[in-house]
Amino acid sequence: MSDLPIRNRVAEAAIYELNLLQFQPELDIETLDISQFLHEGLILIEKEFKAAMQQFDWSVFSKKIVCLTCTTDAIIPQWAYLIIAEKLNGIALEISLEKPETIQHKKWQNAIKDEDFSTYKDQKVTLKASAQVPEAIYLTAALELMPIVKSLMYGEPGLPKVVFKKK
Repeated sequence: MSDLPIRNRVAEAAIYELNLLQFQPELDIETLDISQFLHEGLILIEKEFKAAMQQFDWSVFSKKIVCLTCTTDAIIPQWAYLIIAEKLNGIALEISLEKPETIQHKKWQNAIKDEDFSTYKDQKVTLKASAQVPEAIYLTAALELMPIVKSLMYGEPGLPKVVFKKK
């Protein structure tokens, strides 16, 4: 048996692990189904629609991101969205016609784009593998890091998959 100490080659390699979950913003997103304001959930009758708008408690969306949707096959005229936007204006943080997960991904990507990665200049960086991180987030991070890092990897620091090496 040898008295030589066990070497931690991962630590010696000076590979930085970047967990993209740390950039995921905590958002309060609510979905507002417009069909509740329609006659039988399908037909927009202007007078009934406007009356429903007046009676609705908009304060439930205070300081939230609101995603407008319609879960029925109703045809919603464009002006109806404008009336809803007027009711939510000054109450909601943001109003969108996009799906909540689309908004979440965009905000997450923006958080990565806004990050200062200069501490990783000419370093070896591994993007930590996680099933909770969508592919679009990895793509955004890779595009931000490639001009900066010496090498970019994916997986775990001990057994990463090399994605990019500066020449």
